[in-house]
This record gives sequence, C-alpha cells and structure tokens, in this order.
Amino acid sequence: MTNNDIYERLSGLYEKLGLAVGDGSSEKGEILACCAGISLVKDDFEQSFLQLFPNTSFQRGLSLFCELMNIDSSLTDEEKKRLIKKGLSQCYGDYIYGIFKKEIEDLSAVFFY
Repeated sequence: MTNNDIYERLSGLYEKLGLAVGDGSSEKGEILACCAGISLVKDDFEQSFLQLFPNTSFQRGLSLFCELMNIDSSLTDEEKKRLIKKGLSQCYGDYIYGIFKKEIEDLSAVFFY
C-alpha cells in the first residue's frame, strides 16, 4: 500500500462522512498528516518483518540471531546467515504429540492450555 493508496482510502472515508477534503482545507491537512504517520508505521513494520528471517535479517536482527545461537559476531554477514540456517535446521529433541498437554495437566488440576 503506497502513500497515495492510503490518501485515497482516507479521503474516500472522509467524503462518505460528508467532510470536504478540498485543497487548503483542514481536513485535507489531517488526512495528509495521517498518511505520513501510517507510512512511518508501515515502513517500521516492514523493516521489523525483515528481521524475523535469517535470509533477510541485518544489523540488529542478525546480532540477535547470533546472540541466541552463540555465533561469533565478527564473522561476515553471509557466514552468520549460513550458521544461523544450519542451527535452525537442527533437531532440538524428540517431541511426542500431546506430551506438553500431559505435563501441564500433571502440574495441577487447575492448569490447562
């Protein structure tokens, strides 16, 4: 969604409410301010989303992966990503379906999920 898309959507909503969005109106100023704010939030979400995956993470996200997986932070980004993917592909135990539920229920009759 681009800033123009956001503007069109908001101005359409304003018009449905019977509010004028003509040039120089305070309503148009409000819409433009909202568009700028929404764009900032959207961009921040997009950057945060990139940090969730090893292939697209960088800087802070990559550092967090390295800290989590005890990977040397002095390596190149490509080497870090390779080691992160290798670590994430390992089996971390033998999970048996239903064991989590049983363990919670064994704690107390009042615990459940």
